[in-house]
Amino acid sequence: MKKSALALLSVVPFFASITGLAQGRSPSVSTKTVRVFKGSGLDRVARGKEPPPPRRPVGLNPSDFTDIAKILGKVEPGSTYITLSPSFPAVTNKGVLLFWGADLVETGENYAFWGEESFKGGALGSVGLWLWSPASRQYLIDCTLSGYQYGGKDDDVRRGPVFEVIGPDGNLQRFDFDNNIVSGPSSYSAFDLFNSGNAGAHLVFALTAATKGWYGFEINPLGTLHGPTLAQWAFFSCEVKNL
Repeated sequence: MKKSALALLSVVPFFASITGLAQGRSPSVSTKTVRVFKGSGLDRVARGKEPPPPRRPVGLNPSDFTDIAKILGKVEPGSTYITLSPSFPAVTNKGVLLFWGADLVETGENYAFWGEESFKGGALGSVGLWLWSPASRQYLIDCTLSGYQYGGKDDDVRRGPVFEVIGPDGNLQRFDFDNNIVSGPSSYSAFDLFNSGNAGAHLVFALTAATKGWYGFEINPLGTLHGPTLAQWAFFSCEVKNL
């Protein structure tokens, strides 16, 4: 949690310092010349070289949330507190996402992507989730991801992802989906990852907020077969419901 915590704590003084500099300096742009760009409009956004948009895993239905709430001693979950995603990564005084080491954060297609273009040590990175809560509240959190780990360089087997979530108190919970076997890609390029099936992952966990303030989580990819992390993975959203 160190990097996520430091990032959040540095936001306020950073913007304060920028504001102070802006107030104390004259504009650096020339007022005598203006640089002009020209071109022709396109029919769609040209995103350049990137993986095709990954297929979002099927979401949980209301009965799934009700069943989970009953395990926690509740009749059913309450209203949605907040939903965060790459397109909407922050809501003032409620929550924020941090993307560490992402190869692509696609705000239009609404996903973040971590991957490698060859058989190496895996796709490093993590997602930071910060939630602000009043005192004495409970929440049910559903984070939607997908990905896979190599089953072997010379075979067509690849297994589902494994993730760990580190909570505000440093407690670590593991979410294992490596029993989900999907057919291997024709190559090990990042741009072939989502051309065939990949394993979805819903990380569902609860938060008990005893006091008011910010609560931080860190989502990390893990590997169990070849290397310490996943080959490639994607993040879609975290939905937070009141309990």
